[in-house]
Order: sequence, then structure tokens, then C-alpha cells
Amino acid sequence: DLVRFSESMKDLIVEPQRKKFIPKFDEMKESAFENGALAFGISGSGPSVFVFANSKNQADKIEAELKLVFDGSDIATMSFTESVHGNKGARLTTFS
Repeated sequence: DLVRFSESMKDLIVEPQRKKFIPKFDEMKESAFENGALAFGISGSGPSVFVFANSKNQADKIEAELKLVFDGSDIATMSFTESVHGNKGARLTTFS
């Protein structure tokens, strides 16, 4: 149930406090959801974030759009896309 999954991933307690330590957090989150993300959040203690998407194509699109958020800045980024459950489920993209 992707709707329930997406709703359950919302962090209303810690994210508002920690997002200020991650450059362009709000822009990344907005871009991710505008491009079909199922979930977006802070990975571990940061400054990495993660995104869940429902397909490889969707994950690749979100990854490309997140890179555009940092175009023209002096912030270096890295990203990785992995399948969840042996290519039978969502894709996880981490971006730091």
C-alpha cells in the first residue's frame, strides 16, 4: 500500500529541527515530490537524504532533478540508486 507507506514516512518531530543543517533541504524535498517521490527524509544523522520511488525510471528522474537543485552552487553531491527487495519493489536513492 504505497499511500500508507508514503504517509508513514513523514517525520513531523525531528525533521523540522534537523533540516536546517542540510543545504537546500526544502528545495530538494519539493523537487522530489513534484517528480513522483513516495517518501523523502533525512538519512541517519545527515547530511544525506533519501528518496523512495516506485520504479527505476522514476528514481532516475528524481535523482536528475535533485542534481539540478545544486547546479551553480559550490556544494558537491553524490547519489546512489538501489532497488529494494531484489528489483521487485521501490527504489531508494540516497543523496549527499
